[in-house]
Order: sequence, then C-alpha cells, then structure tokens
Amino acid sequence: MRISRLGCTAVLLATLTGSASASTITMHGGKGSIPFGSNFTITLDSTTGTDCLDSNLNPVACVFQNQVGETVTQIDLAFQIPSLPSSDTCAIGAGSPFSECNVAFVSISSPGPSGIKYEEIFEFYDGSLPNTNEFGLDFSGFQPGSQFGGTAVADPGGDPVPEPGSAILLLTALGAAIMLRKLSHSDA
Repeated sequence: MRISRLGCTAVLLATLTGSASASTITMHGGKGSIPFGSNFTITLDSTTGTDCLDSNLNPVACVFQNQVGETVTQIDLAFQIPSLPSSDTCAIGAGSPFSECNVAFVSISSPGPSGIKYEEIFEFYDGSLPNTNEFGLDFSGFQPGSQFGGTAVADPGGDPVPEPGSAILLLTALGAAIMLRKLSHSDA
C-alpha cells in the first residue's frame, strides 16, 4: 500500500510540474513538399498531432522547403501556452541544417480577463538553409490541431540566391556579348 501511495504522489507531482506532459520539436533533414516563406504557419493534423497539414488541409509529413528566396540562418516557431513554467524541449536530429536549438518563453500583454498570454519560442540556429533546401520536424507530445507561427530569419549579410532561370539568362547574354566582340574584331 505504501508503494502505491508513493507512486500516486510521484505521478501527481509530475503532472503538476508539467514533466509528464513535456513536448518536443526535433529538427532533422528531409525531402518535402510544404513550401515556406519568411512568415508561415504550421498546423498539426487533428487526429494524431504528428503530421502537418498542407495548403489543401491534407495530413502530410512535416518536411518543408525554403522558398524565402535567400539563405535562412534561423527558424523560430512560436506556440501559445497556458502558463509558465513549461518543460517543453527542442532537439537536433540527423541531417538538420542547424546545429543548435533553444526554447525561450515570452509574456505578452493581451486584452481579456487574464491580461497576459504566454508564448514559447522554439529557436533553431547556428547553421544555414539555402534557398530551395529542405528540413523536417518531428512533433512529440503536442495536442492534435496545435498551431505554430513560424519566422524564417534570412542571412543579414547574404545576397538573395538567384533562381536558375536568371543565371541561364545572364550566361546567355554574356556569351552573346563575347561572340559579338569576337565577330567585330574578326571583321576589322
């Protein structure tokens, strides 16, 4: 009987402190089809909470393609939580374009009876994700239907990556200029 009470007390304490309900976002490599820009929203499916919804609201693997137009050096995912503290964590998996992550907490004033909302920000950084490259996310322990506001931070010193069509046009024009110059020198 004493062991049973001790077990119940441990479960109750874990539940009250939030350690039994810790959620984790793990970033890893991947090939995917969900494009994202500078600001984006990730919605977990309402059945399992592990798949993401695409633009047609179909559940798909949570793998995203950089469509910002330049190299991304940090990705932040913001998630509203009911109160602080939270024991949620982040992790870096194989093939992730970033090697570090952190979970930060922010209090936000808001209209309404409570006056304060809390936001948890999952930060992935110390690396780079070139334009059109991809990464994946695994969500563990979040409620189905959860939504995250995403922000992709572009390289402040980097130039936008030209799309392949622009490079081809530039090379064609350069080739034509060289040919015209050779033709004009051979006629003289």
